[in-house]
Amino acid sequence: MNGCVRSLSAMMESLKGIDTDVEIILCPPAIFLGAASVAPVSFGAQDVSAHDTGAYTGEISAAQIAETGAKYAIVGHSERRKNWNETSTIVAQKALQAYRAGLIPIICIGDDIDCDGEICADSYSAIEKQLRTSIPKEFTQHPAKFIIAYEPVWAIGSGTIPSAADILKMHSHIYNILRDMHIAAPIIYGGSVNAENATEISSVPRVDGFLVGRASLITGEFIPIIEATK
Repeated sequence: MNGCVRSLSAMMESLKGIDTDVEIILCPPAIFLGAASVAPVSFGAQDVSAHDTGAYTGEISAAQIAETGAKYAIVGHSERRKNWNETSTIVAQKALQAYRAGLIPIICIGDDIDCDGEICADSYSAIEKQLRTSIPKEFTQHPAKFIIAYEPVWAIGSGTIPSAADILKMHSHIYNILRDMHIAAPIIYGGSVNAENATEISSVPRVDGFLVGRASLITGEFIPIIEATK
C-alpha cells in the first residue's frame, strides 16, 4: 500500500530507456493497474480473489484484473498469509482463479524459521508442505505457466539474507519437489534484495529472478537490481 499515480509514472519513465533482457513486472496497488505499460515492463496484481464472481465486497476477481491489461498476479505473499490468515488451500484457489483468467500466478512460499540467519532442516520440511499444498492440483494434471517465489520470511526487511549456499540448497530443494510433482516453473528469490546483494544472488544457480519489496519503490535502488539480474 505504497505509491501514487505520480510515483508510478516516474518509475515508468525511468524504466523506459533501461537496457535489459530481463522482464520487469510491476505490481502496484490494483487501482493503478490500468496505467499503460512500456517495454520491457509488464503489470501484475498484488492479490486476487479466490472467487470468480459474487457478493464479495472489496474483492477483485482475476477476470477483472485481467481486463486492466495485467499479465500476472501474486498469490500467497507472506503478508497475506500472516495478516489475513490465508492458508495454502486459499492460495491454491487464488492461483487457479488467476490461471483461468489468463494471468500467470506468482505463487509465494516461505518460512519464518530463523536458525540464526541460516536455513535449517525444519525450513525444508515447512517449504515442502507449503509448496505441495499451494499449487493447484489442476497444475499437476495439465501444463500451466506459473512462477514460484521463495521468501525466507525472517529475512524480509531485516537486511539479513541467507548465504548463497543456503539459497542454492533451498531453490534446488524446491526444484526437486516440482520435478517430483511432474511440473516445472521458474523459481525467484525474495527477501531483503537490494543493489548490494543482487549480483551475488543472481549468480546462484536455480535463482531465476527476484521478488523485490522495499527497494522497488526507489528508482535508484530498483534499477541496479534489474541491471544485476542475469
